[in-house]
Amino acid sequence: ALWLLIKEQSWWLLLAAPVLARYLILPLFKFTPYVREKGWGSDIAKGINSIALIAITVLIAMLSVLVFQQQTLLVLAVIAAIFVLARNMMMDRLGGTTGDTAGALIEVSEAFILVVAVI
Repeated sequence: ALWLLIKEQSWWLLLAAPVLARYLILPLFKFTPYVREKGWGSDIAKGINSIALIAITVLIAMLSVLVFQQQTLLVLAVIAAIFVLARNMMMDRLGGTTGDTAGALIEVSEAFILVVAVI
């Protein structure tokens, strides 16, 4: 996916994938218990404001329309599905999230977004 996007000079898609993947940290920390009291994400998890999360979500959706155009709904559906599946796995195995699982969510999401962008 990276090779094809670089070949096609799809720079906006290459920039959008990591932004969307990293955005998922906010709803993950907001809606999933953080299992390590002294982990690096515990303070972040406590400090996420609901109004700010909604505003950022709307902004991300609008930017997605600009970047992905006709593929927007597909891309947003894929990242929503990845988020729900990953969160369910985290809850089943750990009872919540950690910095490591948040990082894994970012990497997996970014890869899927790049593949969907190519499709």
